[in-house]
Amino acid sequence: MSARPARRRLFFALWPEPGFAAQLAATRPLLDLRPERVEDLHLTVLFLGQVAESQIEALERAVDQIRLPPIQQPLVKLEVWPQSGVLCLLGDAVGSLQQLHKALRQAAEAAALDLPPEALAFRAHVTLGRGFHAEAGFVPPPIQPLILFARRFTLAQSMPGRDGARYETLVSWPLS
Repeated sequence: MSARPARRRLFFALWPEPGFAAQLAATRPLLDLRPERVEDLHLTVLFLGQVAESQIEALERAVDQIRLPPIQQPLVKLEVWPQSGVLCLLGDAVGSLQQLHKALRQAAEAAALDLPPEALAFRAHVTLGRGFHAEAGFVPPPIQPLILFARRFTLAQSMPGRDGARYETLVSWPLS
C-alpha cells in the first residue's frame, strides 16, 4: 500500500498594509460573533484547497512570472453570509485585483492543480468574524468605505486549530 502524498490547505491572499486593522477596528460593529484575530485579517484572492507538497514548487515557479501593480481595493459594505455564519466587509473587485485573480488561476492551472469549485466564484471580501447568526430581517449597518492597500500577495497555509484556523505565510511576491 503506497502512502498518500502530503497535502496542505492553501490560498493566495492580500494582507493589508499597516494601519488598515486600526481603521477596521473603528468601523467594526459591536455584534455577537467570534472576531478574527487582527493578524489574520486578509483578502483571499484565490482559494486552492488541498494541494500536494509535490505541486507547490511548480506553483511557485508559475507565480514567479506574475508582474502587477499594487492594489487599492475599496471595501464599502458589511454583509452576512447566513450559510456559514460569516460577517464580511466587501466591495466590487477593482481591475488590478481581477487581473491578479486571473493570473493566479492561470498559474494554478499551469501547475496542474485541481481547483475547487469555490476558486471560480470570486468576491473581494475580508472576513471580520465567524459564528454570526443574524435575526430575521437583520440588515448590517452602513459603514465608511475603507481602502485595502496591498504591495504584496502571499501564498498562505490554513491550519485548523481549537480556536479556528491559523494562517502561515509560505511565500510572498511584490506588487510593483
